[in-house]
Amino acid sequence: MENVSDTVNANKDLKLIADKLLSLSEGSVDENKIDSLQNIFEQIVSTINNASKKLKNSLKNLEKLIQRYRNLFASRKKLSLLRNIFNFSILLKKALLTQISVFTKLKSISFVYQKIKYSNHLITIFPKLQSINYIKA
Repeated sequence: MENVSDTVNANKDLKLIADKLLSLSEGSVDENKIDSLQNIFEQIVSTINNASKKLKNSLKNLEKLIQRYRNLFASRKKLSLLRNIFNFSILLKKALLTQISVFTKLKSISFVYQKIKYSNHLITIFPKLQSINYIKA
């Protein structure tokens, strides 16, 4: 970033150049004064170029800084989005595992009911019934 002292120095240079220009413009015009005026104008142009280069560099640095913050913000946003997706996938996995375990329990219970429903031999399924039948007999 451009320092305040650089700006002050550029302003002082321009003021000195303007003072020289005013002092040379008084009186008659001769070759030396024209050469001096040309040198003064060259100094003005070089001072303006230097100031504009510093300003361009400062603007480039500012643009880079803004781009870094923009990238940082975007990466944090992506990270939070990925974190939310990951948390959702964990919850989905837990829900699926719970459903699978419930389905397995229901499947085993339905298997037992199917056996009872279609079996003519309840004694083979339930050993206690077999012992009760022996006691009655």
